[in-house]
Amino acid sequence: MEKEKIYHIDNCQIIRVLFNQKIIHIPNNKGLKCIIKDNNTKKLAQQIKSDYRSIFKQPLKISNQSLIIEIWGHVVIEKWTYRLARKLNREKVWTLHKTIYHHCKVVDCGEKSIDNNRKIWDFLSWFYPLFYFFL
Repeated sequence: MEKEKIYHIDNCQIIRVLFNQKIIHIPNNKGLKCIIKDNNTKKLAQQIKSDYRSIFKQPLKISNQSLIIEIWGHVVIEKWTYRLARKLNREKVWTLHKTIYHHCKVVDCGEKSIDNNRKIWDFLSWFYPLFYFFL
């Protein structure tokens, strides 16, 4: 069963999040970038997890910090490769950016049982304060 929820957080554009059993899909768009820039990723993560619980009558088994780190990771790496490609203006760097962009245009956050990358985000969540400081 797939559900969709629309979020409008503070002054940021609307983003549509898709909910499936054990996984959510967040578009990496201007709205998400605005939420990160305005320091509202924690608010978004909490709302998503609350809505997930309401929809599926069980919690999404991803910690808030792991979910936030995964969102940040997708947005930041796509942004950095874009800046690098623009600065260097080399075909190989643009190709790298296009590949990364393709993988980052939707942030797929799943539970350990279905998401092979969950262990990475869970590990990186230990460094949440450090990432938060640099963002």
